[in-house]
Amino acid sequence: MRIARGRPERIAGLIFQNFTISVEGWNPERLKVCERLSGPETPENLAEIEANSPPWTATCFFTRGARRPDELNPDYWAIDAYTFSMDASRVLMSKLFMTLATNIPLYPQWTAYLKDRQPKTLIVWGRNDPSYVRELAASCGLMGLAPHDLRRTCARLCHQSGGELEQIQFLLGHVSIETTERYLGCKQRFQNAVNDAIGLEGAS
Repeated sequence: MRIARGRPERIAGLIFQNFTISVEGWNPERLKVCERLSGPETPENLAEIEANSPPWTATCFFTRGARRPDELNPDYWAIDAYTFSMDASRVLMSKLFMTLATNIPLYPQWTAYLKDRQPKTLIVWGRNDPSYVRELAASCGLMGLAPHDLRRTCARLCHQSGGELEQIQFLLGHVSIETTERYLGCKQRFQNAVNDAIGLEGAS
């Protein structure tokens, strides 16, 4: 939203996942923690946030709220889990968490931007995300969604826009192309050879 307001002419659309622009949209307890740990960086605050970001946190992001978590492929969160396993990455994410409360004073400006500009927007809501109030999502008609749905939606939009499976596989961090195919619900097309479209013909 900061970028959108700063360079609105460059925004073709917005994608929100579990995002709020009102204080009412926060889980009250979660908001208290966020406000308490925001502000000047201290070793104590940083250590507390890092302690709540162990490597298995990545798994929770993808499985929490899923309808059938036992059927999810671990490839979905392999890259994120690797990132969480690195000390430097956890420090960076902890420092980012400490800046979240600075968004709150900007909520009125962001609301005004959305009302005035009305950009094309895709909103995906993880129904069991503890950061925001579930009832608020329900009031917007955003029910029955799991946190990983945004990844699937993004991947399918990329595919529909002509993105190659290998590119989408890299984007998602999948080890195998078969996993990406299952994720998209599609198969590679081998009926026609790719060189058929070149249009070269041998001399007679």
